[in-house]
Amino acid sequence: MFVQVIEGRVRDRARFEQQGEKWERDLKPGATGFLYSAGGVTDEGRAIEIACFESRDAAMANSERPEQDAWWRETTGVFAGEPAFRETEDVTPWLGTMDPGAGFIQLIKGHTANRNRLEELSASMNDRMADQRPDVIAGMTLWFGDDFIDVISFSSEEEARANEKKETPAELGDLMQEMGGLMDELDYLDLREPMVVA
Repeated sequence: MFVQVIEGRVRDRARFEQQGEKWERDLKPGATGFLYSAGGVTDEGRAIEIACFESRDAAMANSERPEQDAWWRETTGVFAGEPAFRETEDVTPWLGTMDPGAGFIQLIKGHTANRNRLEELSASMNDRMADQRPDVIAGMTLWFGDDFIDVISFSSEEEARANEKKETPAELGDLMQEMGGLMDELDYLDLREPMVVA
C-alpha cells in the first residue's frame, strides 16, 4: 500500500468538502489502483486528507492525469497557505479498512524513540480491541521514520467518548501506560464529519 497525506489550514471548509465530493464523483472512476481515502476538517479549521493506493506507481499515474492536476490546482486555493504533503509505503493496517459508515475519525500524530517496542505493545493492544472497543471499526498506522499517524475510525463520536470513560482492565491499563511512555509530540485531530471514499 502507498499512502499520500495532505494537511493544512483551510479558509473555506465548505469548498474543501465540495472538492472532495467532486473528486469522488468525477475523478475516482479513472483513478486506477485507488483503494480508499479519508479526510475532513477539524473544529479549528485544520484539514487532512489521506489517500491510499495499491502502489506508488498507481499513485504517480493518478497524479499525472490532466484532470487530477486541474482538480489539485483548484483545491490548493482552498488552503490558507501551502499545504504539507507527505507519502509513505510504511503502513500497518490493524483493524479492517476505511469504512464509509464511519461517523468519527481521530488521527493521532506523534513520535517515538522506540518503534519496535511500541509496535509490539500496539499489536498486543489491537488483539483485544474488538472486545474492549466495539466502537472502533477500522485503524491503521502510517510511519514516516520514527514519526507516525494513527488513523482510527469509530462508529460515532458519541460511542467513542462513552467507551473512553469505561474502566480499563488492569492488564490493558499497564499496556496503555507503557505505550504512553514511548510516544511524545502528540497531536490529536478530530474529524467529526469525516469524508470517506471507498
